[in-house]
Amino acid sequence: KGGPGLIEKMHEEGLLNNGESAGYAFALVNGNYRGLKTVSHSGALAGYRAQLMRFPDQRFTVILLGNIASFDATEMAQKVAEVYLEKVMGPSEGEAMTTEGTQPEDEKYVNPGDLEQYTGTYYSEELDVNYQLFLEKKQLFYSIKYNDPVKLTAKTENTFTARDNWLEFVFLRGGDGAISGLKLNAGRVQNLVFSKVRP
Repeated sequence: KGGPGLIEKMHEEGLLNNGESAGYAFALVNGNYRGLKTVSHSGALAGYRAQLMRFPDQRFTVILLGNIASFDATEMAQKVAEVYLEKVMGPSEGEAMTTEGTQPEDEKYVNPGDLEQYTGTYYSEELDVNYQLFLEKKQLFYSIKYNDPVKLTAKTENTFTARDNWLEFVFLRGGDGAISGLKLNAGRVQNLVFSKVRP
């Protein structure tokens, strides 16, 4: 039976055993883009990509379908939204930076230090796949086989995110402080372990 109660339930995020939010509701992801509340969900299978991104307070929705694996539906949906909602959006990530290249004091940011330490080949036994992390123009990227590289953004010294924070890379360190691997969180997939096999 539908109605307001069902709609409210769909937006309710699941809780982990420790009481923290799993970050995922009933087939919906509650989020925020440039200061505006979003409710979204992406899709990917074979070479197909899709994104439905809703801005409920502005009563505005973007739906994108793509038929090539390199198509970043999430990024494109954000760009479409910017065309229509630019006047009510907050500053973009680039605009939030000061002329000295640092963020304002009210923005929480941890400098990850030397980005070279994060580069290398990371292998997941569970997926039997290698992720390549590399530097380009002093920015950290990851790539998988023939897919286009994706930029990683530092949140803390050991945590980076990508694709509008949907992907989270948590770097693991050994007793000597050197990076030994990482855990990947991606929506419903959590703590996917990768070992660093080559620097």
